[in-house]
Amino acid sequence: MKNENDLRVIKTRKNIIDSFLTLLAKKPLEEISVTEICAGANCSRNTFYLHYPYKEALYNSLIDELIDQVRSGFLPGDRESDESFLDYTVRKIRLMGQSALSVREKLRPLMSCGHADIFFRQLQNELYMTLYTSGLKQMKPEFADSQAYHLICWYSSGAMVGFLMGNIYDVDMPEDQALDILCRLHENAFKVSEQFLK
Repeated sequence: MKNENDLRVIKTRKNIIDSFLTLLAKKPLEEISVTEICAGANCSRNTFYLHYPYKEALYNSLIDELIDQVRSGFLPGDRESDESFLDYTVRKIRLMGQSALSVREKLRPLMSCGHADIFFRQLQNELYMTLYTSGLKQMKPEFADSQAYHLICWYSSGAMVGFLMGNIYDVDMPEDQALDILCRLHENAFKVSEQFLK
């Protein structure tokens, strides 16, 4: 049984992931063998299997990690004592955008496998649920049955997925500029959303 906190285990796992991502940037998942991953990671097949039962488990593990990383930015945080709800919301939107962009470089090779649709659908569902439940904690529990609130959560999660997709596939601009645009768009959307939640 391996100790997950052992530095050798952590380093080996990182080498396996780096090797896998390098291979994914060149060819689809289906064409990658465990032998190739091990060669790039400088480890044996037995060592690989101590970490992952098969290559698809490695792929799914990476996807789950990246989704959790993005999701962390969507969890509620404390509102500063002198901060208006709108300012708090815009600050949170920036943090959400930063968490989405933080996975961009690791996502690029993973998306070249032809699994992008599955990933983005899974990400949107996760973000929707996170927004829905964390929003209820920050606002009012009676919104739980509000159709408007459900729609706003779907809109927000979809917009964030679109923001991340654009920054992976199409847009090449400084991160701060992209985040400023995201915040301005959502600031206006939030002001409109408030009218439906009164």
